[in-house]
Amino acid sequence: MTKELTKRQIEDRAAEIIVTAGDIEVVNESSREMAYEFCKGIKTAKQQVEDVLGKQVKAAHESWKIALKIKNQYMEPFEEAERAVKDKITAYELEQEKIEEQRRQEALKQQQKQEAALLRALDKKIKTAEKKGNVDRIEELELEKNMTVVPIMEIEPVLSSIKGKASQKDYKVTVTDSNKLLQSVLKKEVQINLDKLITIKTGVIKSFIKATGIVRIPGCIIEETKIQRIL
Repeated sequence: MTKELTKRQIEDRAAEIIVTAGDIEVVNESSREMAYEFCKGIKTAKQQVEDVLGKQVKAAHESWKIALKIKNQYMEPFEEAERAVKDKITAYELEQEKIEEQRRQEALKQQQKQEAALLRALDKKIKTAEKKGNVDRIEELELEKNMTVVPIMEIEPVLSSIKGKASQKDYKVTVTDSNKLLQSVLKKEVQINLDKLITIKTGVIKSFIKATGIVRIPGCIIEETKIQRIL
């Protein structure tokens, strides 16, 4: 059980420790042992800080969790109502956008039919002019043919604009086979930045090295370090 200190005593002790730490040099076995003893003293000092302030931090954290829980309880009915109505809006808008796209495709088909009919008529006139040997008329009809463009019928937007409302397309993605996904990225079938796609967990690599002793891993720089633990 460590002796409980005041905040002022902790501040004074911290200032003293910082100065001492700067003066310590590890150059031989004797100084190495002294450095370890110094670290043991820091461990004791840290426990004293925990004894003085740890309870306050824990109490504040518990108070924060309770306040957050209460806030969320009051907020949830509003969040639930908002989600329910937004879902209905989204379903309606998606359906209306689908209808609008169908109308657009129908208008495009109609435009293509009209354009094809005009071109056929011009081809027929060109053949007639060719039979008559009318070069000027052929050139005139060829120019008209090249310039023939039937405008697409304008589609009236299904959804009207609403002040204060903004929406954008989003997508729900579920990965069903991570290996297939990675292969498609590596083969550049899908142009996705691999570094952004994958979160590398270096802890997994560390565990592999400790278990196998293998320190040569492609794409990695492995440097041996030490973690000093004071018992």
